[in-house]
Amino acid sequence: MPSGICYDGLMHVSVLLPTYNRADLLEETIASLLKQSRRPDDILIIDDGSTDGTRERVAAFGPAVSYVFQQNRGKAAALNHGLRLSRGDVIWICDDDDILLPEACRLMSEGLEADPDLDFIAGRYLDFRRDPKTGRIVFSDPGYSPRSRPEEIFPDLLEGCHIFQPGLMVRRRAYDQTGAFNEGLVRSQDYDMILRLARHHAGRVLDETVFHHRVHSGARGSGAQRFAWRDADAVWIAHNRQILGPLVETLQDEAVLPQHMVRGLDRAAAGRMAGLKRATILARAQMWDEAVEHWSRLAGGDQRPLSPPEGDLIRRATGHAFGCADLLRRRDLRVALRRMARQSPLGGAMAGQIRRSLRWRLRYAFLRGRWPDMARILRFWARVR
Repeated sequence: MPSGICYDGLMHVSVLLPTYNRADLLEETIASLLKQSRRPDDILIIDDGSTDGTRERVAAFGPAVSYVFQQNRGKAAALNHGLRLSRGDVIWICDDDDILLPEACRLMSEGLEADPDLDFIAGRYLDFRRDPKTGRIVFSDPGYSPRSRPEEIFPDLLEGCHIFQPGLMVRRRAYDQTGAFNEGLVRSQDYDMILRLARHHAGRVLDETVFHHRVHSGARGSGAQRFAWRDADAVWIAHNRQILGPLVETLQDEAVLPQHMVRGLDRAAAGRMAGLKRATILARAQMWDEAVEHWSRLAGGDQRPLSPPEGDLIRRATGHAFGCADLLRRRDLRVALRRMARQSPLGGAMAGQIRRSLRWRLRYAFLRGRWPDMARILRFWARVR
């Protein structure tokens, strides 16, 4: 039998579970893996230098779970260590604070077994948290969760990460071809990896929910680069800029958009659509200077009216969960957008779509009594036209 294949003819599924000082939460994650209707063939815990009794908690699960310890070097290093040790031809990476639903392993592995041309398969997820007063579990939908068709996976990922490791199975051959996790990233290692995977490999997103993502206030990062939950967005933004900034400028137009969006368009129209998509990607990553520069260049070009898909692309620029505080706060950005609006009819139409995109944020601020946020949006509306 080839290495990594089970004797029952099914793929060998290896779980890699990196952890650092989350012994209490880790137990729930391991228990959810052991309750799978189709059990993974092996589960490897990579302990990245924990000091909270993680080793003893894992040992209580007996031979169903393997354990390896390394000095603290960060999650990416732990994953690279795990990949070197794992035996399976399919890799399922799980986080140490999430809960896998009982059918997760079966759904994803069967999808890969049914289509040998697929390199990865992903499922959906729900956020959950425990109410600190009642202890009750409260579920909520994730903010950005497009139902990506195969050709849309990479373009959708450029606007935000909607595929996370507990909901992702990858053939070993794809990891081998893609290369190691980036150990220079203290955050967004999974985002960097799924972008690299999806850019060059075939995947599919299932409709089914396969895990519950825990929202909690625990610390993040490695021992040397630990950060509090309240700082998580700032750390995410910094790392996403590091990942997306160089990438966006090197991508060909045909990689930025799914082909169904440009089918039937002439070269100029397809180029403008790709330019608008680049600006949206940059804006959602909070790279507003670069996004406004892209919009301004486009305002001086092809003056055909905006199409509905183009208007939708522009409006999505302000829709990320990270918000658009810089856009609303910075006078220089408002001046640049006002200049763009007066540059041409197209520039005015583009500025109008950006203003329109802020309506839901105004309503959100009003319903929650966030008067300073309302004032910033209204000031933006008054000065960008």
